[in-house]
Amino acid sequence: MPALTKRLAAVGRMVCTNYIMHTVLCGLIFYGHGLGLIGQVERAGQLLIVLGI
Repeated sequence: MPALTKRLAAVGRMVCTNYIMHTVLCGLIFYGHGLGLIGQVERAGQLLIVLGI
């Protein structure tokens, strides 16, 4: 089962990378150390930003 384990490990690393990058980018867009848009973007705009990322 080493081949399966190797493939699952690669998928796990990619998921972690995507999660971390999404968190960093949304932090930069919405919080004060970035653009500071928290509370200023409507739900539809938030959805577009998240889908864009």
